[in-house]
Amino acid sequence: MFIDTHCHLDLIIENDHTSKNSPKNIEKIQAILDESCEYRVTSVITIGTNIDSSKLSVQFANLFPSVYATIGVHPCDTQNPLKSEINALQKIITQDTSKKIVGIGEIGLDFYHPGFDVSIQNEFFRAQIELAISQNLPISIHSRNAFKETIAILDEYKASNLTGVFHCFSEDKNAAKNVIDRGFLIGVDGHISYPKNQYLRDAIAYAGIENILLETDAPFLAPQKIRGSKNHPKNIALIADFIQKEIFPSASPQTLAKQITDNTAQLFPLEPHIKNQ
Repeated sequence: MFIDTHCHLDLIIENDHTSKNSPKNIEKIQAILDESCEYRVTSVITIGTNIDSSKLSVQFANLFPSVYATIGVHPCDTQNPLKSEINALQKIITQDTSKKIVGIGEIGLDFYHPGFDVSIQNEFFRAQIELAISQNLPISIHSRNAFKETIAILDEYKASNLTGVFHCFSEDKNAAKNVIDRGFLIGVDGHISYPKNQYLRDAIAYAGIENILLETDAPFLAPQKIRGSKNHPKNIALIADFIQKEIFPSASPQTLAKQITDNTAQLFPLEPHIKNQ
């Protein structure tokens, strides 16, 4: 079995000008989950990127047994006052009686899009790291054109028990070593299969299957075989097949699936039945 450790269910469903949690859209999500199960993707973690999507992630996790949620403010969504956003995240956690929130994210730094404010992103990143530490939750890290700066902030929290995953890892072997040395995991997405990304395949080979998770980032980053289409949690199976054949051929498909599932269960506080599958 597989777990999609990073997707955006609220963005996969079509925007038909109805509420994202309308009965029609809930049916769409159920269909997504059912189809994923046919490809042995039995659970998904849907990711918050702002307060609204974080609330939706928790709602979906409460509605579907196989769905878990993270909550957080993406570095490109840091326009609102920090204090009010952190208070809103804390409120979401307090109200989550089902305990389906399994991480804080996606959070981090993004120095790619024009107009970014480094100081504001740094403040949001630190504040959400501290929230994760206070709740004993891992973080899902977004780092784009900001790897050194991301590592520097993480190093400020070496004395804590902070854990997490570098979502959509897109760096080289040296960066992979930096991540692993700090006890973090590496998120492998569909772009691992893009022809130009040999440097990334080399980095994942260096990391080894004991240090990676599988993600789709759906609806984004569809694997090469279906590149250009909307991504889907079921495509974790395509990513797993690719890395087993192209990067870890000495590991059987069953060994790879079990190890990565174990990695996931060790990082995220998933329910016992997930850990025992």
